[in-house]
Amino acid sequence: MMKRSKSARKAYRKRQLNNGRARNYKQQKGCAVCGELDVDKLELHSRYGHKGGRGNHVSRLIGRGVSWKRIIQEIRGCDVLCHTHHIELHQWRYALLNV
Repeated sequence: MMKRSKSARKAYRKRQLNNGRARNYKQQKGCAVCGELDVDKLELHSRYGHKGGRGNHVSRLIGRGVSWKRIIQEIRGCDVLCHTHHIELHQWRYALLNV
């Protein structure tokens, strides 16, 4: 097994910490529609969309190891929705665009 460098271990811990913070945020807020609190069923929906489909998704920011300050800025532009309501929202928006 290959030993990780000190900087790699630090980056890994930072990603784990920020992932836990994001999970706590979702659980505290719950689904904006139905109030679901099961963090495994909750997702973040960006109110402003992502240009080209490759914007600053929270998961991407966490994976890149950016600061929590930057991550929370992105999270504040999101709604917490359960998976079911997130899918329904996208189906509704897609239907409106294709009328």
